Amino acid sequence: MIDIHMATRLIERFIATIPQMDASDPWVVVREKIEDYDFAWVFYWTPRSLLHRKRNPPITGNYPIIVTKDDGQMYICAGPYPPRHFISLLQSTPERISGLRISLPEE
Repeated sequence: MIDIHMATRLIERFIATIPQMDASDPWVVVREKIEDYDFAWVFYWTPRSLLHRKRNPPITGNYPIIVTKDDGQMYICAGPYPPRHFISLLQSTPERISGLRISLPEE
């Protein structure tokens, strides 16, 4: 089992590997939008410059990422479906989203 702090660190390590157009504007986790499910969390992330902009709806900018609580596996919610769709698939038929699994690059 992992906790929310460890899951957040996994996401931060992952998004730090993604190239950013402006190196002075790093990717950050939108902590206020983390969704907590029984077996996983959904994380949203965006460039730091957009984090506190007043927008309706707020911009998160990128595909959400699911982190499972039991083993810390990460899945990107890529596609036209909301994160709840991927949560449902992960809970019922995880093999259907195995292609969306992401991992940290080797250090």
